[in-house]
Amino acid sequence: MSMDTVDPTIGERIPWLPDETLFSWCSRYHLLAANGLASATCMQLFGRRRLGLAHDFPAGIAALALRAGGSLGMPEDIVRERTVLAFYAPFRPAPMMERATRKMLGEGIGSLKYELGLLTSGLGAAHPLKACPACMADDHQRFKVAYWRRSHQLPGVWICPAHGDALRVSTLKLDQKARFQWGLPGQAYLLPWTDLAIYRDFKETSALAHKMAKLSGSICALTQGRVMNPGRIANAFRRGLEDRGWLGAATRVRWGVMRHELSRHAAALAGLPPFAMQADGRIAQSQLSRIMSARSLTHPLRYLAWISLLFDSLSEFLTAYDGTSMQAVQTAKASRKMGPSAMTSMDARAAEAVQALLLGQESATAIALRMGVTPSTVAAWAAKAGLQTPRRPKSLDEPTWRAAVEFLASGQSKSNVAARIGISEVSVTRILRSVPRLQSQWHEVRFAAARNNAREAWIAVSNAAQILGIAAARRAEPGAYAWLYRNDRAWLRAQCARLDEAPRCGNHAVTRRLRADERYARLLISAAAELGGLGAPEPLRPESWTVVAPGLKRVLKFPDAWPLTIAALHWVLVARTERNPSGRL
Repeated sequence: MSMDTVDPTIGERIPWLPDETLFSWCSRYHLLAANGLASATCMQLFGRRRLGLAHDFPAGIAALALRAGGSLGMPEDIVRERTVLAFYAPFRPAPMMERATRKMLGEGIGSLKYELGLLTSGLGAAHPLKACPACMADDHQRFKVAYWRRSHQLPGVWICPAHGDALRVSTLKLDQKARFQWGLPGQAYLLPWTDLAIYRDFKETSALAHKMAKLSGSICALTQGRVMNPGRIANAFRRGLEDRGWLGAATRVRWGVMRHELSRHAAALAGLPPFAMQADGRIAQSQLSRIMSARSLTHPLRYLAWISLLFDSLSEFLTAYDGTSMQAVQTAKASRKMGPSAMTSMDARAAEAVQALLLGQESATAIALRMGVTPSTVAAWAAKAGLQTPRRPKSLDEPTWRAAVEFLASGQSKSNVAARIGISEVSVTRILRSVPRLQSQWHEVRFAAARNNAREAWIAVSNAAQILGIAAARRAEPGAYAWLYRNDRAWLRAQCARLDEAPRCGNHAVTRRLRADERYARLLISAAAELGGLGAPEPLRPESWTVVAPGLKRVLKFPDAWPLTIAALHWVLVARTERNPSGRL
């Protein structure tokens, strides 16, 4: 066989195995072809020495499909069914996924991982190869070879969907030496991620892992862009919070009520490799708050983590997601019904009523009867035009009416005015709408009062902000900051510019790293204590810990920046082993 050709019927002689990834098929081809070099297989399948070697987002798929004479299927089908790209597709716009597909069909993926948000997600961009020992045994019996299943490679899958066993993680592809190699599952380099148990009750982590695996598999069946709207995701999460009694008045999350469940969920998440060393109650609350703000999309894994807490299944989440969508559609339809033409009609009726009042030929009541509206509506139209309609007091005499107008002009709330005068809030609203310029004056006075209160509250915590930073001030006065940000942003920015740690001065990366250093060290020591209590086997090597806790990779790369974590690693891997010659923690 030539080094730059492949049999057009290769897909018939080496057919796809059930749920097999493209990387697995190429690795089987490499084994059967007895090629000594990985580059030889790349040349035969893809036409270039290193093309197609990526196990998660391989490129050159169009060239492979062409060389295989279509026996492996259509190129787009290979991308969709034999790689992990389908996991991200439902949460990303269709145009983005079409560009991603074109890159994988072409000669290089370029900045695809950045465009998908993996490099900035905090969860890492690597997709470690995973395999199930029970599946491997079955594969050897059925096909005489173990292979990589796509359902195991999805980012949220750490439990085998078929057997319910914990998957084993391969160091292949994570090691730079094996980056450009083909390989199939083998016990020699598969590690059980459950060896690093940083959560005391592994039952919770196991239950979460089962649910996440099911959700991940279901996500891949959705179409591109199916759940790509961050606003609708946030509204669906509000529905989930509301159903569990965790949403209070004005759609505010009741953090105090859900604190215990939030901490339990964060601890369970910390037992899964993508979230290892990165999850606790405080961080979980911050992440959920960002998702609820609906400012942008985040990593699908973070959405799945919250879906697993707030919903019983993916279909329940989709129902909530689509429910908010239908509500938006209905609102849009209602807006269209009250759109420009309807508003023009209403303005014409208001103008007609005002004209009739100016002519003095009809009373407000007569105009209302003729137009089919209430007298209060006519009075409101007149007030907007600067006209005061005659009053016909019944229970509301002149002194009481004047007092109500004075109270409203001073900016008092409608409920307070109603209580002081002894009338209903409906009557107060009617007065507010029927007196010319009273409503605008009332809003202006109340806005000024709210602005003054918010400014005073923020100024009161400014001294603390100079010492502790803007984040501490925001936690002290969240309502004041939110009001100023929405309604008086220029003043707020001017105040923040005077502080040493204004938001525009940086993203607090150093502070976040110091907190992460402390958190990593604490969790490592806790994990070692737990493993010691369980009589764990010989501790894992540092390079192995980075497989089951990816966050430690940067620690080993820049040890001087992580002093507490390095000290904890030394204590766990060196000091305790010296005190325990048997090699057990």
